[in-house]
Parts: sequence; C-alpha cells; structure tokens
Amino acid sequence: SLLCEAPHGDQIDFRRLFAAIALLFELLQESLHRFAPKVLEFLQSATQSSGYQADSIRCWQHYVKYVGVARLRPLLPAVVGELLRLARNLRPHSPEACGRLCADLLNKLVESTCAQHEDVVAFLPALPQWTELKSARTALQRKMGPQTGGSLAEHLGEAVQQLQTASQQAVRRAALQHISDLVTAPHQGPSACATQLGASMLANLMRSLLKFLWESSAWPNDQLRCGELLGRIGAIDPSRFAHLDLGMGQAAQTPQDLRNTEALAKQVLADFLAPNLTSKTSYAFAVQEILKHLQAHGQSERILGSLKEDVRDALRPYLHSSYQLIDGGPEMGKSQSQGIAEKLRDTSTFEGVVAQAVALVQGKSRLLFEACLPAVPGNHALALFLMHYVVDDLLSSSTSPDDLGTLAASLAGLLGSQKHETAQAVFSLVDDMNHRREHALGHIQVSRASDAKAKDKLLQRIEYVRKPITNRKVVAAAVQCGAHARALQFLEEAIIEEAHAKNRNPFDNPNIEAEEDCFLLQSIYRDLDEPDGVLGALRIGPATATMRTLQLEQASRWQDAQACYEEQLSMLGGQSRGGEHGSLSVQEVKCGLVRCTQNMRRFEASLLLIQGMGDEEALNAKLQPFAVEAAWQLSSWDRLDQALEPGPVQDGADAFHISLGRSLLAFHKRDTETLKAIVSEATLEVTRSVASAARESYARAYQHLLKLHVLSDLTWLSSRLEHGAKSNPGQIAEELLARANSIAPTYLARQTVLSPLRVMLTEMSLVDDAKQVELEFVRLSRKHCVPIVIEHPSSSFCRASEPLRVRAELEWGKLLYAR
Repeated sequence: SLLCEAPHGDQIDFRRLFAAIALLFELLQESLHRFAPKVLEFLQSATQSSGYQADSIRCWQHYVKYVGVARLRPLLPAVVGELLRLARNLRPHSPEACGRLCADLLNKLVESTCAQHEDVVAFLPALPQWTELKSARTALQRKMGPQTGGSLAEHLGEAVQQLQTASQQAVRRAALQHISDLVTAPHQGPSACATQLGASMLANLMRSLLKFLWESSAWPNDQLRCGELLGRIGAIDPSRFAHLDLGMGQAAQTPQDLRNTEALAKQVLADFLAPNLTSKTSYAFAVQEILKHLQAHGQSERILGSLKEDVRDALRPYLHSSYQLIDGGPEMGKSQSQGIAEKLRDTSTFEGVVAQAVALVQGKSRLLFEACLPAVPGNHALALFLMHYVVDDLLSSSTSPDDLGTLAASLAGLLGSQKHETAQAVFSLVDDMNHRREHALGHIQVSRASDAKAKDKLLQRIEYVRKPITNRKVVAAAVQCGAHARALQFLEEAIIEEAHAKNRNPFDNPNIEAEEDCFLLQSIYRDLDEPDGVLGALRIGPATATMRTLQLEQASRWQDAQACYEEQLSMLGGQSRGGEHGSLSVQEVKCGLVRCTQNMRRFEASLLLIQGMGDEEALNAKLQPFAVEAAWQLSSWDRLDQALEPGPVQDGADAFHISLGRSLLAFHKRDTETLKAIVSEATLEVTRSVASAARESYARAYQHLLKLHVLSDLTWLSSRLEHGAKSNPGQIAEELLARANSIAPTYLARQTVLSPLRVMLTEMSLVDDAKQVELEFVRLSRKHCVPIVIEHPSSSFCRASEPLRVRAELEWGKLLYAR
C-alpha cells in the first residue's frame, strides 16, 4: 500500500516502508525461508531505491535471522555483498549506523559462514580494512590463511567463477556488482583490464558477461549494469581471442536432444525461470503450470531431485501454489496457458510467432509448451530456446504443409522488424534449417525404402519452412542490423541461386548484372573492413559513372569522388532520379558530396554545404548525423544544438551518432544529470544489440562494443570533471590511450574512439592531454595513408609542453615525408 500511495520513487516514505517490511518478516518468520531468493531481490531493490538508508538495517537483520545461515548458503555471497555496499554508503554520513551494521550483522554472518559453509568462503567479497570488521577478517584469515592484496586477475577470477556457477539472479547480480567494483575501483585506471589481464582471463570474463547479458533479457537494469561494465573493460581487439572460444555461438545451435521433454522442462526451470522468479508474477505462474504438467506424468520429483539444491528449494513451493490469470481464455474449459497463447498470437512480434507455432504442435508435448508460454513475453532468450524445440516437433510431426507455410511467412515477416534481436532470432532458426538440410543430405543413411521416404519427407518439410524466408530477405535484415558476414554469405547464395534458375553457371564468367547488387556487395565488404573485397566487387560490376565514383571512394580519392558527385548532380538537375538505369537520386548524390567533405575532415565546409541544401525533411533526416558529427568535431556548440533539433527518429548507427552529439553537448554545458540520462539510455540500447549480436560471435558484436567503449570514456571523464579530480599534464591521455591501444588496430575503430576524446579533453582545458590525443590521431592517419592536415607545431602546439611539441614536430616531418 505504501508503494501504491507513492507512484514516484522520490515520494516513497522509506522509513514507513522498512518498518512495514520488518513487521511482515516478524509475522512470517517461520515461512520466510521458502521465498528467500525472492525476498533478497526485493530487499536489494528497496535498499538501493532508498539511497541506502539506515532504516533498512533492521529488515536485513530479520531476513538473516529468520531464514538462517544454513538455508542462506547459496545466497551468502550476495547477502554479504549487499551488506558491505550498505555499510560503505552509511560510513561517511552515519558512522554509528555503519558500526552497528558491522558489529551486529556483518561480523556474525561472516563468522557463521566460515564455521558452517567452508565451500562458500572463497566466493565472499573482499572485506575492507575497517576496524569495525576486524573479527570478520580474522575469521576469514583463519579459514583461508593470511589475505595478501592479490592481483586484479586473481580477484576477478574468483568473482567470474561465482558469476558462472550462480543459479539465482540475486547471486548473479551480486557477482556482477562485485566484478564492477573491482574494475571501477578508484585505484584502477580505465586501462586496467586491457593492460593487466591476460588473453585467457579476458576471454573468460567476456564469455561470462555476454552469457549473463543474454540470460538477463528480462532485467533491463541488469543489462544496463552489464553494458556499463563491458564499456569499462573496453572493446578488446578480437585478434586477442583468435585462438580462444568465447562459446557464444553454441547457444544459437540446435539443442542436442530436442525430443527429450524432460530435458526441456529441466532447462526451462533451472536456466530461465528459477533465476527470474521475482521479475514477473507470470514466471511464477509458468513454474506452477510446468510442475503441474510434470506431476500429472509422475516426473516432478525426479526432475526436481536432479536440480541444484538452491534451485530445488526455490521451485518446490510452486508444487502447491494456486496462481491464476485474471484475463484467462474467454471460453469455458480452456486452460490458463491456452488463454495466454491466444493473447500472444500477434505475428508482428517474435513471442507471438512462438505462440502461433505452439498452437500447431500435436500430441502430449503441446501441453508442456503451453505451460512455458506465460514466461515468454519479455524474455527473448526463453522464446528463442523454446522455438527451437517447437520447430523440431513440427518438422517431425504430421503438421500440414499449409500450416508450416503460414508459420514460415510469419517468420519471414519478422525480418523487417526494427528490433535487432527479433531478426537475430530468425537468423538462428534459418541456421537451424540449413544445418538440418545438410545433416539429412550427408549423414542420414538410407537402407530401406521407408528410410528414403522419411528422408524425403523431412527435406520437403524443411523446404516448406525455408521457402518464404528468401535469401534476399535475410540479406536485407542482416544489413539493417549489422550482421555483415551473414549478409555476404546469403547475398552470394542468392546470386548463385538466381543464376542457376536461368540455367547459367555463375562461375564461368563471374560478373554482377544488377548494379544494385554491386552497390550492396561493396558496402558489405566496406563494413567488414575488407578493401580488397570492395575493389573486387566494384570491378566486376557494370561500367557506370556511379560505379566509378564508388571506386574513387574506395581508393580514398575523396576530391575526385567529390568532382564525380558534382558532375552527376549537374546532370540530374531538378529531377528526383536520373534517366539512366541505376543512376543515383538527388538525395543520394547530395549525401555523397557531404560524405566526401566529412572524410576529408573539412567539417566547416560540410556544415555550410548541409546548410545550403534546403529544408527537405527526408534529406535533412539523412544529413543530420553528418551535421551533428561535424559540429562536435569543430566544438561548435551552437550549431550542434541546432543540428540536434527534433526530427525524424533515427535508428541503428545514426541513432548512436545523435546520442553521442547530445552527450557531448551536455558535457559542454556541464549538465551532469542530462548527461547521465542520455548515456544510460544509449548504453541500454547498445547493450541490447550486443546481447543479440554476441550470439553469433564476438566479432559480430564488436561494432557495438566500440560504442560502449566511447560511452564509458565519456562517463569517466564526466565523473572526473564533476568531482574536480586533479592530475599531472598528460596523465589522463596516457591512461585513455593505453586503453585505446587495446582495440582493433584499424582506422575506423580507433578514430571512433580518439575523436570524441580530443573534444572532451579540450573542453576540460587539459591542453597537453588533448594535444597528445590529437597527435595520436595524426599518427594513426599517417599509418593508414588517410589524408590529414596539421599546422606547424610552432602554432598548433604552442600551448603544449616542450617534450610534446618536439614529438609533434617529428610527426609533422614524417607526415611531409609520407606525402
């Protein structure tokens, strides 16, 4: 009732709230252990929302006392971590409350853990060197030996192991927070992970975080924290993991035994529902329905007995629960899960298509699938996992071809979704179909006529599902969500397939007849950073003016490319499109002109060019990201403010460029609250893209990790500016450049990071630091043969220190020699 009275978090009377919680714990002390994980997550949320008030101490005391240390065993690292966090926040302004918390609760809890649960001691977070925690540290030293400082790698190894082995979301969240505390500790610079951790440790850390990110799709706050942590670690060069398997691709593969319903039920309960029971009541309802189904078939006790103890204890209360859906099915006799299935049957969402597929399932397995459906909305990971099982059932059953075709058409429609995770889910199913086809053609042995008939039937049913999901649709969706390697694969397959349809061998005389295909192919190679592929794609295409212009762009001959665009623009005149087949539209030519000036780093000319192109809404929407970048590159804040005026909603990379511009403008205005809100929103959006992209590979997610890297740099510098932290000249640049040196050594990757850094350091009036980053950018451009102009250091570096000016003069000479 207290929460209902105060719809806004800042209006809640937390004193009354904690008093009510403590009283409730006293009344329910005999039953509190039954829902220990759920209560822990509620206490975590309430304590954090209150700003870590001292009134919450009594609730934590009751929780530990009434649940008991014995039953808290799997949750102890999370409980100790939350109590330490509460103590750290109380210590500066309320030392008496902090002392009471340490004496009455933390010391006793750690001592009891050492005495009763030796296997958990290694996973407890490191205790600070406070006199209030002397007895707790003594107990730990007796159990584990003297505690030396330990390296960052050692502490991270323990925290990562805890994250990997935890089965409750509360424990995972605590482990994630512990990792974050280690990485963001004040004595750790922003480059700590990149410089202090080896490849195997980094790979293990990344694997664990990406897995946590995917499994936490139902928890936006956890995804945000994980995204912030990934940004702080940095966009580590994929080549450092070339010989290591990050293991993310396995999750997208078909499960080993898709027809084992017991394995399905066990994995859904343990991996998807038990950790998330507190996020939605529908998850608890799904657990109840699954356990009812298992009880009806005499499987409940066997499956529960095979689970971990803490998971089993969390699920067992739902054997006799009585959750009901208020908005169940309208017809009498329908189960609650069937009502949800009808509610979900919206084919514009992936969850709705999952429900549509479940409705086609025949036999006993349908009841189990329907029992899982209440937990599908908002849990994309579960929806995709369940869909693989459902598709396997449909392919091996007698579902009619028409029904399979309708389902496939719904899946094909999802490829046009603006949500990357939706298209990624369809990609996973397409891979599944292709794998099944290859397996059927190459590995299924045919010894009898019935075997041949079954094989033909399977191939035919695979074709029913695969046919509406054409290669061209996959290419379009892959390009839209940045899956460039996939786009290349399916574009090649589409071209070969279309050539075979014309009874022509595409390898006899390799060429591309359609100019649009040539444009698409070269753009894919460009995004893959494969210049040889770009050149090859352009040379096998038709000889047109547009093709010539793209060849000049690929060769970085921006002045010649600009001249070609100007010529095409004069030929088009007032037309919206030229007369020749395949010629560019006026909008495309104008965007090409601006792109050339941007790449020549003539940002003032670029802004003037954009300003003179009129007020056409569609054109302005395409040019807005260019205008925003040019404005912040010049530190022209008034024009940046003007370029950021509300317009059409951008998506993908353009949306990030707009968010970065808004962030830098807030940084310039010293508007900390606005900056935090913009960065958090952008981080969450990028993190969701990482979660889906990492299902294929680390390299596939790398472009998104670069964005998190930039946002993390922005947050770190903003924090230093807000707190007035002092540093020696050049010290901050050295830290940030050491961090930047860990990313992929390509021009596109590093300039994405270095350009915003230069602008922010300039805004902070850190001359030496800003000039050091500028000098690194000049060196990067020279090494990659990218045209760059630098004034003589006697004028451009006149305010910098003497050693830095000498280095600039040396680089200036190298630049002249390179020309």
